[in-house]
Amino acid sequence: MGGYDQRELNMDSRPLTTFDTPLGRLTFRLTRLPQGATNSVAVYQAQMMWILQDEIP
Repeated sequence: MGGYDQRELNMDSRPLTTFDTPLGRLTFRLTRLPQGATNSVAVYQAQMMWILQDEIP
């Protein structure tokens, strides 16, 4: 499991990741940080810096 897949999305952000499929009324809502989204890299980097703040000089 990659780093992005382990970062949970805030409950307020989940409706923003909902999309419908061409198969009909199937709706998916992401619960984890998606790779390739505009701010995913910045969010992931900020979280890693906070987690590793004691290890990074």
